[in-house]
Amino acid sequence: MNDYEPLLARVRAAATGSEHLREPLTRETVDAAEQQLGFRLHPLLAALHTTVGNGGFGPHGSLLALCDTPPTDRPGTSLSRYLTVSSRAANDPSPGRRPGRCRSRRRCG
Repeated sequence: MNDYEPLLARVRAAATGSEHLREPLTRETVDAAEQQLGFRLHPLLAALHTTVGNGGFGPHGSLLALCDTPPTDRPGTSLSRYLTVSSRAANDPSPGRRPGRCRSRRRCG
C-alpha cells in the first residue's frame, strides 16, 4: 500500500487557488467510470480525483476531468477521450496497432 497523503496534501494546497478546479468525485463515481473504461485507475490518479478535484488543476489547469457526474461520455473528459480513441483503434485494420499508441515515432517523440 502506498501512502500518497503527503503528496495529496501538497497538491490540494497548490490547487486551492485554481479558478478551474472542479469538485472532487465520490469513490462510487470513480468506480462507475472505471467500469466504463474496463480497468481501474492508478491509485494515485483515483485519489487525486476523489480528494483534490475532478480536474481543473495542475499546470494551466490542465488535468482533465475524469468524467461528468454521473459518468457520461460527454466530450472533453478523460473518459470520453479514451472511449473515442479505443473505439477508433478497435476499428483500425493495421496489424499490431494498440489503442493509444502513435503510428509514427517521429510524430510522438
